[in-house]
Amino acid sequence: MSDRDIIRPGDPLYVPGSEVGMAHSLGAVMVEGDARLFIPSILPDGVIIDAFSRWTGQVARIVWIGELLETIVGGPVDLMDVAGLLSSDQSDSKQDKFVSLYVPSFEMDKARRIPGVHWDRRRRLYVADETADFLLVHRYLTPSMRAAWISDRNLDVAMASMVKARAMIADKDDGESIERELQPPASVKDGADDA
Repeated sequence: MSDRDIIRPGDPLYVPGSEVGMAHSLGAVMVEGDARLFIPSILPDGVIIDAFSRWTGQVARIVWIGELLETIVGGPVDLMDVAGLLSSDQSDSKQDKFVSLYVPSFEMDKARRIPGVHWDRRRRLYVADETADFLLVHRYLTPSMRAAWISDRNLDVAMASMVKARAMIADKDDGESIERELQPPASVKDGADDA
């Protein structure tokens, strides 16, 4: 058994929603501000530390994160993608270490102040790296924020199209008025025809 496999009191537990009751019955405790449960510092009578082993380790962590993301996103999440995010150090591509965030323009000042979040010029959106605090960036992964981001982008595109259309109309009107100014008055034209 390696040092990584040793379970200690106070270690975090990755308990799926269906097994929270079982973990509580063994004495697992909540810590304010953390979504995980933890092994109690003092074990209840009759409970051995190995009873918590099913909720520790990388596999339990991936399953727990997948379930948490499903509740946030509101739909199924491919656990292989989540596993890829967790083991991003095995990837050669630096881009794989970034998670796309859906930040509408009215939230940009707030998002750029979060450590680990920055603007990706290639993707033209904000991204978070592995140092970003999940509790601070999760709001930019929710379906409602994504809908706001899409609406914001569509509004920008619509406004840009409207400005271009107005500029084209103004150019056309200017062109017609210049043509009218360059043309001789109708009375001069008529006189030329009479001659």
